[in-house]
Amino acid sequence: MRKSPLMILLSAVLAGVLLAGCGSGPTLPTLDLYGSSLSGTVEYVDGQNCRVEVTEGDSHYDTETVIQVTYTTLKGKDTLAVGDKVHFEYDYVKNVSDYNGMPHITIEQVKVD
Repeated sequence: MRKSPLMILLSAVLAGVLLAGCGSGPTLPTLDLYGSSLSGTVEYVDGQNCRVEVTEGDSHYDTETVIQVTYTTLKGKDTLAVGDKVHFEYDYVKNVSDYNGMPHITIEQVKVD
């Protein structure tokens, strides 16, 4: 079977178009899996566990999302209370799990504003 030069040229152009893709397509959002930070307002405190409503989200959590936080130390205050504004950094891969259907972040330190 003999192929015409036009068919070879069309095949080459088609292959080039398919391999080149679309340069102006939408970009996907990036997720920082290793270094994120959140700010929020404390809604509930039980020892070194608290529930926080996010006020400044990141690539993982939007504002008004409620998360469970377990911490080891506080910075800026001796005890944590409902209504306190907190800020903390976390590693999504190492520090985030699920707690009764709610995100649970376990961290070393919470900063109280």
